[in-house]
Formats: sequence, C-alpha cells, structure tokens
Amino acid sequence: MKNGFNRLIPAKCFLWWEKRRQKRIARTLYKRDFKKYLRYGFAFTNKDVKEKQLEARIVFHYHALEKGLSHLELRKGFGETALRGLTDAMTAYKKDHTPAKSLRYLTGLSVLKAYVEKHKALDYDASHVEKTLDTLSLNSENPESNGGVFNYSKERILKHAQIGFETLAMNRYSVRDFGKEAVPLKSIKASIEIAMKSPSVSNRQAWHVHIIKNKALIKDVLTVQGGLNGHGKNIDTLLLVTSDYTGLGDAGEYKQGHIDSGLFSMSLLYALTDHGVATCPLNADVHPSQDDLIRGKLNIKDEESLTMFIAVGSYPDTSLIPKSQRDFVDEHIEVYE
Repeated sequence: MKNGFNRLIPAKCFLWWEKRRQKRIARTLYKRDFKKYLRYGFAFTNKDVKEKQLEARIVFHYHALEKGLSHLELRKGFGETALRGLTDAMTAYKKDHTPAKSLRYLTGLSVLKAYVEKHKALDYDASHVEKTLDTLSLNSENPESNGGVFNYSKERILKHAQIGFETLAMNRYSVRDFGKEAVPLKSIKASIEIAMKSPSVSNRQAWHVHIIKNKALIKDVLTVQGGLNGHGKNIDTLLLVTSDYTGLGDAGEYKQGHIDSGLFSMSLLYALTDHGVATCPLNADVHPSQDDLIRGKLNIKDEESLTMFIAVGSYPDTSLIPKSQRDFVDEHIEVYE
C-alpha cells in the first residue's frame, strides 16, 4: 500500500518531502549532540559526571607535558599553562574522589615526576613543580613510571613494522554469516586491549565498548539497527562502540569523539581478525527514535553517543564475500609539493 502510494506522488514532490525530512532528522541529531557537549564536555562542570570530566582534564594536560618532554630540543621550564591546568584538575580530583584507584591521576603524578627529573638533569630549577608533586602525592613512595616518555629505537620500529600488517589489512573481509564455534570472551577482551593503543586527542581515549552476549538481546538490538537483515546466522557477540562526551573540551572538538572512537573501532576490527575472529562492522546511523530504543535496551549512559556496531563470530568453512573493489588510491588523495 505504501509503495503504491509513493508511486502516485510526483518525483519533485517526493524529493522535496524527503529533503525536508532529512533536514528535520539532521537538525534533531545535531541538537542532541550540541546539548550533550554543553552538558558533558569537560569545559563545563556537571556534578553527575564530574569525576570523568576531571580525569579527561588530567589527561589533556599531562599529555601536553609528555609531548613537550619528547622534544629533541627541550625548552627548559616549558608548559606553564599545562602545569597549572594539571595541578588544578588533580587537586580537585584528590579532594572529592579516590585518586589511588585512578590510573589517570597516578599517571599525572608520574608525568610530574618525569618533568622534575628531566629539569634536574638539565640543572634547571623546577622546585615549584616538585612542591606540587609532593602536595599531590599519595604517599612517600615515588609514583610508578607509567607516564612521561621513553626511548623507542628505529630498529625496534622497523622490526614491528615488518610483521605483516599489509597481509592482514588486505585480507580482512566482513563476514555476515558465521560458523558454529563460540568466540571466547577473553579473545574479545584481548582484542580490545590491543585497540586501546589507537591514537586519540590528547590520549583521552573517549570510547567505550558494550559487549552483548545475550542472544535475545542481540536479536532485539539488530532488529532496531536493521543492518543485518537476511544475515547474522550464528552470530556469537554484538559489540557496540560509543564515544564519550566527557572526553571533549574545546568547542572545536565536537566531532573528535566520533573520530577517535572510529579509529578505535578500525583497530578493534584488525585486532579481532588477528585473533582469528570473524567480524562485520555495522553502522549506528539510526534515527532519534531508534537511538532511544537501543539506549533503553542496553541502558547506555546519556553522555555516550553511538559510533558503530561490530557483529562477531567464528569463521565458517566458506563465506560469500561481495566482490566490489576499493577505488584507485589516486582518486582519494591530493598531493601538495
């Protein structure tokens, strides 16, 4: 009935209506993202997510110091703004939260220690930073060396660059119907751990993974998502990657959560493939009503925004893979010489 009705509508009218519909949807989605940024970005204060905002601020500032420490020609006494911001964030965190349980807080201590030690080696007075470190420290012991910089040799880089990524990347295909073997949760977690090495703005890692093993819940979510219609046989696990708005700061970063979680998602796909796990990436380009349904089914926090799904399973003996090829690389690049 609906298709018959559509055929009666002139093409121009249909295009006009579709354009207005898409604008309405885009406007709604934009307003949601805008409100999330105002509500959860760490440039603002929200008591409901204050701890996460402070941790994001801590990472933002200590990573700026780490980048300064990595300069071959280090400028003595650099990073006054970052030091001040890091001190303020860590002071607030120590006052209201449990710093001993926060890796980001502990890493902040380690970066401050590295800053002091580097300047001492250069015979430059950084006593004011050392006093800050003493104030923020949790005990008399020195913080662990999980922040700062370390030497990474060319030999080591080249060694790790020759282990077959090209082979992995060129032979990864999406599998939409899976084998009958179960995928161990430990394989998924190990792959996520590898993907955590993905780059992100100031190393804020503003992503989260929802691991869905319950088959009835997988079916419900995929029914709403609608991307595996006619496929999904023997699906073992459904992953949902989200971006976390508490990891955003400056207004110019409003897209950064999806950029970083997208990078993470690609790394996760490769890592799962490397672990012998079949995958199929599925978009999360859902309309507002679908977004609400998925959030309700998975109890997703309001500060999280859907980035993408990944269907996971074992490899069947054979798979039918779409044959369409990638474009020629020259069609997608501009060279400035």
